[in-house]
Amino acid sequence: MAIVQFSLAPEANNNIIINDGAPDTTLLPYRSLTKEYRKVLDRVTVNTDLDSKIESPNLRASLRDFLNQTRGIDFGIENLFLTRGGQMALYLAAALILKPGDQVVVTAPCYIAAETLFEKLGCQIIRIPVDQYGMQTDILADVLENNDVKLLYIIPHHHHPTTVTMSKERREHILELIARYGPAVIEDDYDYDFQFNYDPYLPLASGEHGGNVIYIGSLTKVLGTPFRIGYMIASKNFLEAAAKLRVLIDIRGDMISEKAVAAMIDSGDLVRHIQKTNKVYAKRCDLLCTLLDKELKEYIHYQKPSGGLAIWITFKQEYELPKIARYAQDHGLSIKSNFYFTGRYAHLNAFRFGFASMNEAKLKTAVNVLKQAIVHLYPQ
Repeated sequence: MAIVQFSLAPEANNNIIINDGAPDTTLLPYRSLTKEYRKVLDRVTVNTDLDSKIESPNLRASLRDFLNQTRGIDFGIENLFLTRGGQMALYLAAALILKPGDQVVVTAPCYIAAETLFEKLGCQIIRIPVDQYGMQTDILADVLENNDVKLLYIIPHHHHPTTVTMSKERREHILELIARYGPAVIEDDYDYDFQFNYDPYLPLASGEHGGNVIYIGSLTKVLGTPFRIGYMIASKNFLEAAAKLRVLIDIRGDMISEKAVAAMIDSGDLVRHIQKTNKVYAKRCDLLCTLLDKELKEYIHYQKPSGGLAIWITFKQEYELPKIARYAQDHGLSIKSNFYFTGRYAHLNAFRFGFASMNEAKLKTAVNVLKQAIVHLYPQ
C-alpha cells in the first residue's frame, strides 16, 4: 500500500504554494509569544520542569477551560490528554481501539491520513458518502444494523476534505445511532475555531453519547505548523492506556511551548488571535470565491464553506487536474497535495484550495495561473 505523498512534483523555490488548509503564521502575536517564552525559560530548571513530566499541567488546565467555553464540552482535567499534534492523538486512539480485521466506518472521501492509518492497522474500511449536509446517516444506519462496526471516524465540522459542516438533524441522528449500536467514535475537531458566521452547532462530544465519543484536535490550525500541540478527551482509563502507549514513541511533550501557550490562553491572547484571524480568513475566503466565480466558474464546482481554511474545488471531468497541476507547477504555482486527483481518489478530480495563508495578490495570481493552464491545455 502506498504511503501518503505530499506533492505532485518538486516545488520551485519561488513558486506560490496552494496548501490544503494551513493558517497564516505571519498573523501570530509574536510579541506576546516571545514574552511568554522568555518567562518560561527564566523559570525553567533542568532538574524540575524539563526532566520529570510528560506534559504540562498548566496547559491541561488552561486548555480544559478553553475547550469547555468554546465547545461546550463538560469534562474534568483527568479526561484531557496532550499529544504532539492531532495526528498523534488519532494514532493513539485508533491503536488502542482497533485490531486487524475490525470494521471501521469513514466518510467517502475521507481524510487521507486517517484512512491510511486504519489500513495500516489491518482494518476493514466501510465508506459512507458525504453530501452538502455531511455524512449520509441513513446509509450509516443500515451499515451499523448489518455489520459489527468497531469504530466510527467522523469530522462533523468543516469535514476534511470537502469542508462541509454536518447538519443539526444528522448530528442528532448520529447520537441516536451511537446510543443504539454502541460503536466507539473518534470525533476529529478540524478547523472548529474558524467560523465566519456564528454556528451554534456544538461537537458531538458535547452531547449525550454514553462515553463512546473520543474527541481529538490540535492547536496547530490556530497557531501554525511549528506548534505541535494536540489533545484527546476521553475516559480516565482510556487516557491512562494512551499514556502508556505514547511513551513508546514520545517520552515527553514540548514543555516550553506548552507553558507558553497556556499563558496565552490564560491572558486571553489566544482568543483574541482567533477573533482577529477569523476576520482575515473570512475576507480571503470571500475574495477567492469571487475570483473563482469570475475566472473558473465554467470549469469547476464548489460550495462556499461556513468557515475553516480551505475550499473544496471539483473540476469537471473533462479538465484533468494532474495535467493542470503540472502546467501550474511549471508556471509558478505549486498545488501542495495531490491526494484527491491521483491514486485511489483520481476520479474525484478535486483538491483543497487553502486560502488562509495566501494574501490578496497570491490568491489572484493562483487563480490566474489555473485559468491559464485550462486555456492552454483545453483550447476552445
